[in-house]
Amino acid sequence: MSVVRFPSRRAAIVTLVSGALALGCTSEEPEPQVVTIRQITEDLISENVADQAGLGPLAPTCPDVTVAGVGTEFECSATTESGAVVSLAALINNDGKVELSTTNVITVAALPSFERAAVEALNANDPTLGLSGDAMDCGIEPIVFPVEQSDGKTMVCGVVDPDTSEVFDVTFNITDIEERQFSVQVAEAPRS
Repeated sequence: MSVVRFPSRRAAIVTLVSGALALGCTSEEPEPQVVTIRQITEDLISENVADQAGLGPLAPTCPDVTVAGVGTEFECSATTESGAVVSLAALINNDGKVELSTTNVITVAALPSFERAAVEALNANDPTLGLSGDAMDCGIEPIVFPVEQSDGKTMVCGVVDPDTSEVFDVTFNITDIEERQFSVQVAEAPRS
């Protein structure tokens, strides 16, 4: 799966009433605390996205959403400990829950599908290659593309030549992560 979707288990708008055991006399009622869509979404990013995407702790930032209903969309971002910025699209779905999807991340779980698709494309382009399904290696870490790369995202993987066992760089030019639309270019010479 190229885009990670993180459906919330919480409702998009939740009102929490804080109640405390009153010790002593007071005539004031405690005021209800309203949890905002921003808070819910930022909590989801901190708790769910960080774990599921394998990016470690995230520091999220979402806008204040003042008018929200089914179909409301907004953008958030989250910064990793290493300073990479993760872009997220948020949507309030038909169940009234916040649904998140990353827009510039390929997770470790999604990398094998990119590897297989590239091997299939290379074999289709040149059937004499005879690349096996595990000939491509894109690593074991999630890939976070810089936010500035809106017109295309580039990553470099390695492919093993089955005849020589040499490793060649393969440059992926990704135009759509979700639909796995990309082109690949194999280096002329093996890695040194």
